[in-house]
Amino acid sequence: MKRIKILVALLGSALGALQAQAQEPAIPADLSAPGDQVALTLQLDGMQLFECKRVAGKLTWTSNGPRAALYKDGAIVGNYSNGPTWRHNDGSSLTGKLLTSKDAPTPKDYPWQRFEVTSRGQGALSDVTAVVQIDTQKGLLQGPCEDENVAAGQPFRATYVFLKTKK
Repeated sequence: MKRIKILVALLGSALGALQAQAQEPAIPADLSAPGDQVALTLQLDGMQLFECKRVAGKLTWTSNGPRAALYKDGAIVGNYSNGPTWRHNDGSSLTGKLLTSKDAPTPKDYPWQRFEVTSRGQGALSDVTAVVQIDTQKGLLQGPCEDENVAAGQPFRATYVFLKTKK
């Protein structure tokens, strides 16, 4: 009987560890850094905004940044906008600088990216040092850009992993 209790306890611990691992987002090696530790994971749902502009003599869609809500367990906990800037409902915010970008697994989806935090405030985001954007859905505007200064939007979803450096 004692062996069964020990076995059940071990299986319970192993299952708990597997569930914890399953909940951690999978960050690709080329978007991670030594010492990264997940501080917070949020879902994004919104729009990626574009404007038709002339670049090197050719009309092309250029990004005007996102306008999106950040979610945790189905509730809005903040927003994401151009900067890039992440704002939490507790008043904390982050501004980042793009460090690296890689193509998403499918060509219609916005790239996966890693941002270095360049400024932060107090609150839930105060110890965040980097932000990784993964699991993107849509966000790229496809098709021709024919009329200069025309604006357009594309629905956009992603997972944002807020990282702190392990000390």
